[in-house]
Amino acid sequence: MTKFGKFELSINVKYLPEWGVWEGIRELVQNGQDAEVEYNAPLCVDWRSGTLRIENEGATLNREALLFGTTSKAERTDLIGKFGEGLKLGVLALVRAGRTVKIRSGDEVWTPTIARSERYDADVLVFDVKGGNEDKRRVRVEIGGVIESEWKEFRSRFLFLKDGRESEKHVVKTYDGDLLTHEKYRGKLYVKGIFVTHQPDLQFGYNFRDAELDRDRKMIESYDRKSKIARILNGAVSTQPDLHDDYFGIIEDLDSEEAHGINDWRLPDASVIEAAITRFQTRYGANAVPVRTTAESADVEHFGVKGIVVTEAMAALLKEKLGNAEITKRRFARAIIKQYSVSELTDKECTNLSSAIALLCTANTLSDLRERVDVVDYHNAELQGLHGERISIARKVLSSPDETLRVLVHEAAHDAGSDGDKSHVATIEKYWMAITRHLRNLGAA
Repeated sequence: MTKFGKFELSINVKYLPEWGVWEGIRELVQNGQDAEVEYNAPLCVDWRSGTLRIENEGATLNREALLFGTTSKAERTDLIGKFGEGLKLGVLALVRAGRTVKIRSGDEVWTPTIARSERYDADVLVFDVKGGNEDKRRVRVEIGGVIESEWKEFRSRFLFLKDGRESEKHVVKTYDGDLLTHEKYRGKLYVKGIFVTHQPDLQFGYNFRDAELDRDRKMIESYDRKSKIARILNGAVSTQPDLHDDYFGIIEDLDSEEAHGINDWRLPDASVIEAAITRFQTRYGANAVPVRTTAESADVEHFGVKGIVVTEAMAALLKEKLGNAEITKRRFARAIIKQYSVSELTDKECTNLSSAIALLCTANTLSDLRERVDVVDYHNAELQGLHGERISIARKVLSSPDETLRVLVHEAAHDAGSDGDKSHVATIEKYWMAITRHLRNLGAA
């Protein structure tokens, strides 16, 4: 085997044309970070007079690294790279962009260029491997032509570099990744400490412990992104009470990207849920319940409570302690203290109820109404009637013939829909029309 010489890689120079200087530096710094983790080879990255140096003391590269698919990272979840392509593609992007690259490994110096290949009849990436270097167990990548302002921008995209790391007070660590609370990270998404994309509508920055990325490291699948944001948020707010106001602001915002997926994963700590309940009841009162729609609000207000429309994420936090529309309806359906038999009612109460039922039965669809009505006392003294499998009316209503008829019409019309529904309102009008027609006919007779 020839020790030194030129080694052609079967990479067309036009491959990944959208990759430039940032992508090249990103891949080589990523390799350096992985080497630090995998081989305990400390990473040092510095810039001097236009040259960026990426160095790992205690590691070497062998020529097998020039082959596609050569990697020891495939099964390592703690490493950033996975496919064994970063070195080759990163160097290609840099050389194509006119930057010089030199790799020193052991006693060898690798200098990549773009040259015409007779074998492939195309321009390809070529590594010129020479000796003469001092034999050290060290890998140093030198990238020339990097101006200072360029490097300052790129450096900030690596959270694990000393100058790019924000004060610990602005980083909240969780099992799924880090919440970055400093304003300069607002909307920025990182994976394992490397910048991926910017979403300006986000309240915080996020450094994911892991994520499925495309080869360009630019795309995180939508569901994966939302679920990881939710888990980091829930984990962070559970340990940092000073985040409560920001957290509640996020989940109360219908358009918040960060709120999506909050209720799909383990909810935050009980202290956060208690804080959410306190916040809700302070605003709306102890008689308020969270609901999801205006129709549900009308439904529960029928039971004498206040229905407050909240986001899906907030509803998930409040449900266990405060319930929701369905739980409220079931609770009040069981909130009957006493049910009366006919013999327990006064003659006046019996007459008012019978008269109201008879008038309402003039609507042909209500012929079975007499068998469906119960007279009760409710636990909630403000309730006048409820509709379910049966219709119940508070005994106190029966003292007035007009009130008896009004409540009975309202509750019977719930056969068609909930409070405020178009069908409910239309059915009430239909019943009153039938009653009016019946009374007019009696008067004419």
